[in-house]
Amino acid sequence: MRIKRFLATTLSTAIIAGMVFTGCGDTNDATTEATTATTVATEATTESTEATTEATTEATTEATTEATTADTGSLGVAEDAERDVTVDRANELAGMVVSVPDYAENVTYNVLGVSTSPVSEAVFTADGNTVSARMSATSSVSYDDSEAELVSGMYGNWETKEAEVGNCTAKVYTADGAGYVAWLDVVPGILYTVSMTEGVDEDASNLIKFANDIFNPLQQEDDSSSDLGFYEGNYNDIYSGRAYATVEKNADADTLHIVVDWSSSAFEFVRWEMDATVGENGVLNYDNCVKSTITSEDSEKGESETVEYENGTGFFTWDYDTNILNWNGASDEDCKSCAFTKYVDLFAYVGEYQDSFSQRATASITLNDDDTLHILVHWGGSATEYAQWEMNATVDNGTLVYSDSKKTNCTTADDEAGETVEVVYENGTGYFGDENGSLYWYGSEDESCRDCVFERIPTEE
Repeated sequence: MRIKRFLATTLSTAIIAGMVFTGCGDTNDATTEATTATTVATEATTESTEATTEATTEATTEATTEATTADTGSLGVAEDAERDVTVDRANELAGMVVSVPDYAENVTYNVLGVSTSPVSEAVFTADGNTVSARMSATSSVSYDDSEAELVSGMYGNWETKEAEVGNCTAKVYTADGAGYVAWLDVVPGILYTVSMTEGVDEDASNLIKFANDIFNPLQQEDDSSSDLGFYEGNYNDIYSGRAYATVEKNADADTLHIVVDWSSSAFEFVRWEMDATVGENGVLNYDNCVKSTITSEDSEKGESETVEYENGTGFFTWDYDTNILNWNGASDEDCKSCAFTKYVDLFAYVGEYQDSFSQRATASITLNDDDTLHILVHWGGSATEYAQWEMNATVDNGTLVYSDSKKTNCTTADDEAGETVEVVYENGTGYFGDENGSLYWYGSEDESCRDCVFERIPTEE
């Protein structure tokens, strides 16, 4: 059996592995032939040595050729890789970095296939073993052996079994002390592999342990993906800028109604409409999509609708790292390049609020020119004293986050002296959590901030 390795930096290891796993059959044949020869002993020894050298050279050349061929495959490893890079550089090139365990030594980071399909890799040593861990982005909810081989760079005739890696079901490939583990983290869409060219335990327990120690799922263990309200909202496609999506809970409370509109022109747009269920790892699956083209050129006749297809299938996945909803429609190529980010209506937060807990604090929220919110909180201590917090917040998934809060204590006791202002602190951090329109305040530097629940003050019509 022959095992090939994509990793050019360990090409010598790949060559050795190729020789071991092919069994060196040509050498044994040559040796047997030399042993059974009836020629003079010295000639037999010479012939055997030459045959052994020739077989070894042939095996080495073959393994080198195969490794090189693999290295220049669709990953473009040989001519399109950056090796021994920093963590920041790896993240810049691949958009992800392998998390190595604390006990890892001699860690190096590589990015393979930089300009095609980047694969982020970490190579390290632990317990006398050399381990390669890789991550590759994918839009699929499944993978086959060929994809696992391509990412891992490990080829051979494997014995396989299943194992658990974190909350994912993994597949283990082993043969003659070598092997790798592959698993798919569906929600962020990442295919992982962890491999060793030698030293794998008979039951692959050390390989599986390395995989579990490396795996850092990008979705949260207690994630809110099972809460349909988590997905509700309006979305913009970050790539085209022409597609918009609306996600709402259906009346049955078990499915989501999703409408995607793609503007083709001023008078025409394409609409996809579907109902989705939330599956494993928060994948939104649907099988009833209706695609229509809607035109409105004739104002007298109104809109006309042409149905392109019905019962289309596909899915959406949520990337917790970027808060992006990725769309993969099996029935339509147009659906496979959309990545939606939730549209935040900042004007929805603008207004006047009062703390329902103390009844002494008020907040005023206005919109800044740079799409941030200016928040001014006033807390009345007495007729002549009050505290004030002023900050600018960004909205992140329904939370108003700030890091520039300035707290001042103001006193107006002496009419002649006017108001005195004492700066208590600056650059305070914290956030306001939005729960159904109520803003719960948490200020890191200030205990008095943590009991406030601001309710909007209704405006007069």
